[in-house]
Amino acid sequence: MKIAFYDRNFQQVLNQPDVQINVQNVSWAAIGGPKKCVFDVSGRDVWEMVERLRFGIEVFDDRQEEIWWGYVSKVEIYFGKLNLSVDLDTFANKIRVIYSAVNVAGSIGEQSTTPWAENTDSSGEYGVKEKSVSLSEGTDEQAENLRGTILDRLKFPIPAIQKVGENKLRAKVTCEGWWKTLGWKYYANDTGKDGYEESGTGTKNFGDATARTKVAQSFQLASAADWTAQTIRVKMKKVESPTDTITVALCADSSGTPGSVLASATLSADLIGDYFNWYEFTLNTRVQLSVSTTYWITITRSGANNSTNYFAVDANEDLGYTRGLFRIWTGSAWVASDPDVDMLFAVAGVAETSAQAEEMITTTGQFVTAVDKEVNSGVYSSPYRDGTRLGLDQAMELLVSGTNNQLRMLAQMDIHRRVRLFEEPQSGSKDNLLTSDGKMRDYLDKELQVSQIRPGVWVQLKDAIPGTVDMDKLADPTKFFLEEVELDVPSGRLTFTPRDQSKLLNIGGLQ
Repeated sequence: MKIAFYDRNFQQVLNQPDVQINVQNVSWAAIGGPKKCVFDVSGRDVWEMVERLRFGIEVFDDRQEEIWWGYVSKVEIYFGKLNLSVDLDTFANKIRVIYSAVNVAGSIGEQSTTPWAENTDSSGEYGVKEKSVSLSEGTDEQAENLRGTILDRLKFPIPAIQKVGENKLRAKVTCEGWWKTLGWKYYANDTGKDGYEESGTGTKNFGDATARTKVAQSFQLASAADWTAQTIRVKMKKVESPTDTITVALCADSSGTPGSVLASATLSADLIGDYFNWYEFTLNTRVQLSVSTTYWITITRSGANNSTNYFAVDANEDLGYTRGLFRIWTGSAWVASDPDVDMLFAVAGVAETSAQAEEMITTTGQFVTAVDKEVNSGVYSSPYRDGTRLGLDQAMELLVSGTNNQLRMLAQMDIHRRVRLFEEPQSGSKDNLLTSDGKMRDYLDKELQVSQIRPGVWVQLKDAIPGTVDMDKLADPTKFFLEEVELDVPSGRLTFTPRDQSKLLNIGGLQ
């Protein structure tokens, strides 16, 4: 096997150092594509491998076909009795600190987060690699100082030296597939959630008198992008024993007052308690919300006004919500309350999980050139993310949660760093075939070479288990989904990892 190097700007490096490279191991995964590659380096210019950290590589088989691609993640140099290792997992060039703010008087406030601080010299060289650091309690000054201290220490990969028991000069280089770099950045999305959820300091009754038939709160999106609303939460309670239902409606604006109903939901009074609590209303249809547009939430009871049995919403008299107004319906007009308040509410949205995965990969995949989405999951969830988790972790959750066909979504990174997002295939007439002699064949019964065997496909055992054996109470043992493939290059041994199975399947001698 041969290796081609590409510098950190993805330009091929044609002048190779005076070394010999022997590929030891390559692996691939159904989600992500190329996973890991390890090769040994010997020769006069072994130390030059350290300079190639985060270089791109492509691996070619004996037929000059490209079989693996990724980047140099770790370099270990063995010299004398020592080993020096440099690992991209040890550095971060963009730091923030999450802490519980303490003022000068010693009072502990709410959780705070410093702005990001970035070393552009490092990020320009290696790419952006973010890290959140926790501080249990501290002042703003202390948190910002810690941020600077950590950034100065971690801005470049940190060499580590240890003693080993050999004298030969050599290097061991570990490479990772580009998919792993989605874990270099945190993912945040402010769409899909809006509202005013402060502590209540005022109560507003409705349905107890003609002058308070119903209440309403207007709002505008704080996000910079449109999104689709599905639920509305309201903090409310009942007074005494009303027996009717509550209707919450999402309305358009009509000259500064509630207009046409866009969607609505109801809740029976017996499901509402005597103390203020949050209640969720799932709208009867999803509504696309647009930025810079005013919407209204109206709340009304189905029964007649009753001065003994009625309802109340929780509100805040500080008027801290700046994107909307609270109004009361008097029977003939919408008017401000006295004192004026903002109602506590929350509007939540949904987006198709396949679209969310595409957005996450595009946003956090700084080395990804494009995403080709070939699947619509038909499954919806909240797109809102608070930015506290890495993009890779969140994307993997969405992919594994799958489509409405109960199939996962898979992602494959090609040699041009384009990600193909598609639905996991079902077993069928185009499955690969595994014969009892350990040979892998395609559905046309043509033997596959090592460079052609990849995960993400179904494999059927062609001639293994007699048809007379009763397997009705077991999962079909004659086929499995190929989750990972690992090739030990010196021995030519392939290791297959079937999905949902803990045991590995070793196949030796494939050429």
